[in-house]
Amino acid sequence: MKPNSASQGNHRIGRLILALFALLAAATAAHANEDTVDMTHAVFVTMAGSPLVPFIDPDTDRIAGTIDAGLVPQQIALASPIAKLLAIDGKASSVNLVDLVTGSIRTVPLGIVPGRVTVSSDGLLPALADLGSGDVVLLDLLRHRVLGRVGGLSPSRDMVFSANSRTLYVAGKSQGAIDVIDATTVRRETAIATGLPYGSLALSRTSNGRRLFVQPDGGGGVGVLDLEHGGPLSPIHSGPASTVAFPSASGAYLLVADNQLGTLTVLRDGDAPETTVLKAATGVDIIYTAWFDTLALVPSTTTRTLLLYDLEAVRPVGTISLSAAPARGAVTPDGQKLYLPLPDAGQVAVIDARRRALVASIVVAGHPTSILLAGSYGICH
Repeated sequence: MKPNSASQGNHRIGRLILALFALLAAATAAHANEDTVDMTHAVFVTMAGSPLVPFIDPDTDRIAGTIDAGLVPQQIALASPIAKLLAIDGKASSVNLVDLVTGSIRTVPLGIVPGRVTVSSDGLLPALADLGSGDVVLLDLLRHRVLGRVGGLSPSRDMVFSANSRTLYVAGKSQGAIDVIDATTVRRETAIATGLPYGSLALSRTSNGRRLFVQPDGGGGVGVLDLEHGGPLSPIHSGPASTVAFPSASGAYLLVADNQLGTLTVLRDGDAPETTVLKAATGVDIIYTAWFDTLALVPSTTTRTLLLYDLEAVRPVGTISLSAAPARGAVTPDGQKLYLPLPDAGQVAVIDARRRALVASIVVAGHPTSILLAGSYGICH
């Protein structure tokens, strides 16, 4: 017997009601997640071509919601103490300040087109650089206004704050020197000689703030600056394709990857006699450390792998295969997890540092390009 039209109509109405209940339940669950996640500890994921920034709950390793940056970000940064996300697109002469609690957006004019933003060590003072002109602006987040602007620098490549947040170091095309800005007065100070014949590409510093490492434009070694005395030390000799040195979170180790030789150089306490060279891979542009500075994690874009090294024994301890080439990730403040975006796979890989294993692959709607979280374990530029 065929069902009559009334019966069919009742079934359709029933299915519609169930669908509405399902949508309501999903919306309620999403809202509950956003309400229960501590946004100052959430894991933020930038997505290619999208103004929406998903965030992951680190306790559940699930997408808990999204934040609208108001523009397609070239870079985002966090001012965690006041729960603000900063977003720039590399086109506008302004920065968007997104309130992580309310989602409201305030656009602050800068007078420059920022191509890079970095936040001070205390998480309260952002510096934004016009990569073309080299001009740098410091921003008052509480009053939503520019504190000051420093011009006359060479085109910028990278910048990093001192450990006490009072000084900003800027790497540029100027040969043999790093520009220095006093962050309290927003004035240019005397540059620091690098002892290298080239301009600089990238910077990193030790967690205690005593040394700054410089990747020179011409390769062939890593410059070392003594920030306490304002001068260069002997450079770290390495291959022509070496990336900048990466200090471990505690400063006990210094790690240098050579993308031509496919090696990893481990220096204990930054001391040349305590140096071990290990087999690694090419396609390495960042090194992470985790689990109380006992583990180095070295991602390779060419082999689509994550290489693991025991820093206490100074030896390789495994390789994790990835479903796609990795982009820039971040380690949680407690050093327990590495979140690694895999753009071509549309996933974020979650690595458990204690277990030395891939424990989750979080699917995102699009191509994740970078990971950002407050208080990321260790120092990276």
